[in-house]
Amino acid sequence: MPSPVEIQMDGITMRGKFPIPTLDVSHKRLHEGTLFTTTKLFSGAGVIANDASVNFLISVGAAYSPHFIVDMAAGGDFTSQFFEGSTVSANGTELSLFNRFRPSSNTTDTDIFYAPTVTGDGTGLQTSFLPGGRAGQAVGGQDGGFDLEMVLSKSTLYLYRATNISGQAKAANFAFHFYENRGN
Repeated sequence: MPSPVEIQMDGITMRGKFPIPTLDVSHKRLHEGTLFTTTKLFSGAGVIANDASVNFLISVGAAYSPHFIVDMAAGGDFTSQFFEGSTVSANGTELSLFNRFRPSSNTTDTDIFYAPTVTGDGTGLQTSFLPGGRAGQAVGGQDGGFDLEMVLSKSTLYLYRATNISGQAKAANFAFHFYENRGN
């Protein structure tokens, strides 16, 4: 019979014969202070016009290869594309990234920008269709989740593009999440 043990994690003491907790990797990275997020909402007067695209530049620094996902929700049909090795003449507007473990002072050297001036898409990695309804009722689609995670290369530029193909202007929300494996 196993002997009782005591384990401490995040200020919680667990005692017993089998006190070892299990967490998925992204949850573990959250508690380590290496999970970061930013969002961009297009709504009201700022909806995305039909046949219009929005571009986001992901600039990965030299320190870590982030495990990256995009969550996108829209009020109609959209396509999304993800490119590697993109080139730009201007980065665009930097979006504020925040550490999802609020007590942490960890920062990241990955940056995300909205509306870069794209001079070359790069190599296409992924194209997705996000259905927004049926029978003329464009009611919404969603893309994303850590099951679609991609590990990005250090010191590389990536481009995420979403295009509204619904036939009318639609609201959309983009959430970019990533964690960094810092050797633990």
